[in-house]
Amino acid sequence: MSQNDDVSEVDSQFTLCESDADSEQVPTVRCDMCHEMSTWSFLQDFYRRVDVARQYSARLEHDLRQAAMSAQQSDLAITQYEQSLAISHAKLDNERLEHGATQRALDFEQQNHSETAKLFDLAYAAAVESGELVDGLRAQVVELQGGLPPSTVVPTTADMLLELQVSRDELKRLKTSISSQSHLSHNDLQPY
Repeated sequence: MSQNDDVSEVDSQFTLCESDADSEQVPTVRCDMCHEMSTWSFLQDFYRRVDVARQYSARLEHDLRQAAMSAQQSDLAITQYEQSLAISHAKLDNERLEHGATQRALDFEQQNHSETAKLFDLAYAAAVESGELVDGLRAQVVELQGGLPPSTVVPTTADMLLELQVSRDELKRLKTSISSQSHLSHNDLQPY
């Protein structure tokens, strides 16, 4: 369609109106579509469309405010979740540190326990050895006394002191070892 055809089609929709013969000849342009519709109908239709557009605009503004509020609430919820997550991470790290310290303390106690068990084994072996020595000495004393039975032989004070001295030395060594171990475990459990 050419430009001339467009102009002729528009011209055909409009007609020139002439006023009364007494007045000057002023051409006016009138739309055939508007001519068929009364002014009140045209205005009513126009205001109805304006009202619908205004209502639609108001509904869009309301939806926009609701979306903005939802976004703000979502941002707040995300911030709270991030804070909760950070607190949980901090608690978890603290529990890991406590668990590590507890594990080190348990390992140390286990090592102390095994060293204490070794010391008790050594003390038992020393006690057995000293008992065997005492029995051997008693047998020698019985032989020297002329064959009296060992049940009637009363150990001498020197034998008892010797046995007591060995026990005391062994006890001192055990106490020193245990106190040094407990001192180490106490220092190991102190916070830095």
